[in-house]
Amino acid sequence: VAATLPRTARGPRTLPAAAVDVAAARLGEVGAQLVEEVLPGLGALPAPERARLLEVAAAYVATGSVGGAAAASYCHRNTVLNRLRRLQEVTGLDLAVPAQGAALLLALAVRRAGAEERGGADGHGIPAGLGRWPS
Repeated sequence: VAATLPRTARGPRTLPAAAVDVAAARLGEVGAQLVEEVLPGLGALPAPERARLLEVAAAYVATGSVGGAAAASYCHRNTVLNRLRRLQEVTGLDLAVPAQGAALLLALAVRRAGAEERGGADGHGIPAGLGRWPS
């Protein structure tokens, strides 16, 4: 399990906390296909906008609520709703649907693992734990 964790992971983690990274590491070729199907719209966005959308997406998935995501992201709940709506426009995924949220998290974890294998950070402002885009 430890070998599948991102290089940025620090300290012990429970399997539930590492589940997305472990699952992404085991997807193989399907992971690359998932990235191609889920993330192309995000790659076309300017880096600052992509980072804002992904930050809110991570907060929303972590807290399970718009209010919790707003507090975690230090922004108004309407801003969270707007960013989630924009993310849905770009990706076609509705994070309120658990399977779609899981697809986004897995695709981002596969992308991040690929970036780490290629040598790390991309400079595009992707929050830690959310994936990386090649330059």
